[in-house]
Amino acid sequence: MNWILRIGAGVLLALGVVASTFAATADGKTAATAIALSTSSPATGSLTGSAAGSFEYFTFSYPGDGSVGTITINVNSTDPAVDNAVGVNVYQSGTLLATMNALGSPAGTNSVTFSSTTPGPVLVQVYNYQQGATVSFSLSLSGVTTLAPTTSAAPTATPTPTKAGSSASNPIKLTTSSSGTLPGNPAGSFVYYTVDYPGDGSTQSVTLSFSPAGADVANAIFVNVYQNGNTLTSVQGTQAATLGQLTVSYSSTTAGPVLIQIANYNPSPTISYTISR
Repeated sequence: MNWILRIGAGVLLALGVVASTFAATADGKTAATAIALSTSSPATGSLTGSAAGSFEYFTFSYPGDGSVGTITINVNSTDPAVDNAVGVNVYQSGTLLATMNALGSPAGTNSVTFSSTTPGPVLVQVYNYQQGATVSFSLSLSGVTTLAPTTSAAPTATPTPTKAGSSASNPIKLTTSSSGTLPGNPAGSFVYYTVDYPGDGSTQSVTLSFSPAGADVANAIFVNVYQNGNTLTSVQGTQAATLGQLTVSYSSTTAGPVLIQIANYNPSPTISYTISR
């Protein structure tokens, strides 16, 4: 079960960002420059995985008529660990409509359906959390009628202000301790903290106390520590000497900020937590 849950840590997109389907700079590298996706032909791409997440973005305009659309992903992998770490999230106006990984039958293929009564852009995020694994993929859309572009100026992507700690770009400064709640999500729910590190090779640590603390919940809890995009350590909740009390140690020879990510991959349980230095 661990390989299913341990898909690594990731930086989620700013959910409030919706790009114009027809942006001139559409390269798929960000939500604001998503590539147009249509029902006429599959989109293709390639992603090299990262523990922090690698992403490519696509978008289409949905009519809001309740029609059921289907997103299908095919990847050139038959490795379950890779297939589990590669997948798709589908958003509209900051709301997650659907999520899936590529762990389907046959291997490397999976589909998910979605529907909405809201017209407007839909954002499709392809992700890869498998560190160092490069996958080629194709992405297809069916079952919906995509709207044609209008002659008016393309809308400007407007980011929604993010709550402190909700993204890696806006982490909470951890001085002594901080408490909060973190809802479960099989695609991962995250909160971020940062601490300064002297770069002297010393071992430092943080302790995460969380509840409920049963093994079933702890199995899907992770603390991941990064510096300059590199993973210093990744520890699972069940590695605690006492369930619900997870101490995570790290060291580095580089001075500068360290990013600490708490991840909850449980399908539904919300955890209460305190993280301390």
